[in-house]
Amino acid sequence: MPPRGPFPRVYEIEHAPHARKRSGQRDVPKEMIEEAVRTGGETPLPRAFAPHGGLHVKFTKGSVVVIAEIAGNVCYVVTTYHADRYSRN
Repeated sequence: MPPRGPFPRVYEIEHAPHARKRSGQRDVPKEMIEEAVRTGGETPLPRAFAPHGGLHVKFTKGSVVVIAEIAGNVCYVVTTYHADRYSRN
């Protein structure tokens, strides 16, 4: 099992095709996503499958929410949304 946070914030950030599509549809610019990853709050998420063998994390900064997988020093952005506009319940 991968170690739990706090996580180092020096990541290479990779945006999955799904994340790029959703960020465009949901009006979340790449800069806001990367700011949330680098300086936002973080919550480890329980997930059964992580394609890169990492840990799923929810990053939040203001209304921006980023769901990502952390594997080594790479942050793979899975999806993103504005918490005040979209619900992931």
